[in-house]
Amino acid sequence: RVWGTNDTFFVSRFPLSPLLDPQTWLLETDVDTDYAHLPVRTFLLFEALGRPEWASACDWYMKADADSFLNVPLIEERLRCFDPSQHWYLGVPQVAHSTHGSMTRFASGGAGYIV
Repeated sequence: RVWGTNDTFFVSRFPLSPLLDPQTWLLETDVDTDYAHLPVRTFLLFEALGRPEWASACDWYMKADADSFLNVPLIEERLRCFDPSQHWYLGVPQVAHSTHGSMTRFASGGAGYIV
């Protein structure tokens, strides 16, 4: 079974399987993967990606839901159009409305986004 390319990584608190060990980044602060913990888990992931040992490990980071199908070669091809040294958000921002009329924009997983 193929889980992605050599440039595809998984994040987990614990090793997932010997097959995926070379592509699994262990994140000690990871939390439960249920829907209620998703915002905290996403925050912890991006906090970790800002650490010196991870910040320069990749030009791009993509977050997508676990049940998303990704055409990694096509994504890599499209990313060549962008300069990774510049700040980019590639995806669809979501908007949340409060009862006070204010709006908050945020990145939402689903089909994924790239930073």
